[in-house]
Amino acid sequence: MNNTNWYEFKEDGYAKRRREPRVSLSHRRYFRFNQKALDLIGSPKAVSFLFDAELKRIGIRPIDPEEAHSFDVRKESGLTSVVSGALFCERVGINPEFTLEFQSVRTDDDGTLLLDLPTARRRLTHYTGGK
Repeated sequence: MNNTNWYEFKEDGYAKRRREPRVSLSHRRYFRFNQKALDLIGSPKAVSFLFDAELKRIGIRPIDPEEAHSFDVRKESGLTSVVSGALFCERVGINPEFTLEFQSVRTDDDGTLLLDLPTARRRLTHYTGGK
């Protein structure tokens, strides 16, 4: 008789993750974008942040890097880019204890990237015992 108590891993595989727009927010309040997510807003050199407190939704728009309220998009290794969101997060009261992965990353009719906090999931970055 088999007494194995299996946990089936059902997270998206690497290939699928590369095909879909992905954005995460680290506990240090850095936004990380894959190239697909940046392509949705035209692969800008800088962005501005918006926040809808009622919907708990973050908006990200491309902006001229010379604008006073712009945040630079920095290329990291591979197909990932990062934007420091610490000041924005502090102002609107977002203080994640762990890295969040946003689900259903998309744009609205105005071309604003939409990130919904209520449906964001904790990103597992190391073994947690299946919790």
